[in-house]
Amino acid sequence: MEIIHGLHPTKKDTRDFKLGQITTLPALSELPENFQLDGIEIMNQRDTDFCTQFALCGMSELQEGVRLAPEWCFAKSKEISKDINAYGQDIRVALSVHTKYGAPEAKECPLNVDNANRDTLADIRNYPDMGTKPVKHIKKTYVDVTGQYDAFDDIRVSIWKYRNEKRGVVSGVLWGWDTHNPIINTIPNTNAGHCIYFAGWKTIENVPYLIIVNSYGAGVGDVGTFYMSREVVNHFVDMYGAYMFIDMSPEDVKYMLDNGIKDKDSWMIQLLKALLTFLQMQSLFIKKKIEVTPVTPPVTPKPMEKTLLDVFTEALGTDVTPADTTPDLVDCVETITTIAKRKFPEIPVLLGTPAWNDYMSKPTSNFLELKEPEPECFVVAITKGKNHGHAWFMFPDGWFGSNNSVGKDAGKFTKNYRWETIVKNYQQVLGLEIKIYKHL
Repeated sequence: MEIIHGLHPTKKDTRDFKLGQITTLPALSELPENFQLDGIEIMNQRDTDFCTQFALCGMSELQEGVRLAPEWCFAKSKEISKDINAYGQDIRVALSVHTKYGAPEAKECPLNVDNANRDTLADIRNYPDMGTKPVKHIKKTYVDVTGQYDAFDDIRVSIWKYRNEKRGVVSGVLWGWDTHNPIINTIPNTNAGHCIYFAGWKTIENVPYLIIVNSYGAGVGDVGTFYMSREVVNHFVDMYGAYMFIDMSPEDVKYMLDNGIKDKDSWMIQLLKALLTFLQMQSLFIKKKIEVTPVTPPVTPKPMEKTLLDVFTEALGTDVTPADTTPDLVDCVETITTIAKRKFPEIPVLLGTPAWNDYMSKPTSNFLELKEPEPECFVVAITKGKNHGHAWFMFPDGWFGSNNSVGKDAGKFTKNYRWETIVKNYQQVLGLEIKIYKHL
């Protein structure tokens, strides 16, 4: 049996929401000896590198109750990462498909591993009748399954806490085991990355093992599932992480973290208490027979929310970084990120073109890399050695705005470049790499 793998290494990211920070996970003493989420259907990715989406769709199907289309989801992930011919995918990009677009049902998808080859399936352009943004079976966000235990037990207590919602946990391994032996208790010497998900645990000879669901069909392991030891789980979670979908928006999760709220229930209780206090105050007014003459306030038109173009247009001709954390000569990234932050507060104020490129290139940053510039895109020429790069914002009239380094307008944000000048000065003369991104 030929096995094809396709999971890229997972880079550490401190911006990941950690489950243990927003909820109280159960005590180990609450767990039963054996537990497995029901409704599992074993899928077969065949000779493709689609393991990330076969794992995530399988995990999502536990909750959605219908067969999903991992082929479309993988093609969508390749559209995001813009590496259609590259082998495999990483977990965060794969997760973002389900939080940004959702997953279509298998019955709606004309292409699958049984009727098309890998290259056809990996190209989103081969799904013309399925629309560009399906809203079915979409997830609100995902969290890093990290709590107060080791990775093995963090996964167990998280599955147990959300057992009624049937929440599995996705992770990765370096697959190097006999597919006919369901017991996995050794760490193989291989670099074949493979995505799986955890769906429970089973005690074998008084030792608990996590149950992993594979995508090699039901003819391997124990009807398609395997049992992984604590040592192996902890080893590979350290490499790939472990993630779970939750029914909370990123804004709600951030609110809880910022306000030190540990559980969603406690947050709801706080809201109920506030409502109760309001009703009690209303009751007091009624008892004292206080007559309040309603006054209709004047209708004030709600100001329109500023666009990204608005904040950059308003910044023209001004020094947006008067404190000069960095000298005006090399202040381009601080200027661009300071202005962008006025529209998108989550964007950090950064210094240096490598840091700005690193931020925009991350799948979780809400930036999409482009091949050609278009209005309202961000362009960065990345510093290399002694050759300094630069950063710009593109206006609809074709001019690129940036921090002016010299002359009477030094330190001010101005329209000062055309695309051909950027390419000539920074790519052809200085030999710098130029990247283009647009905020989604």
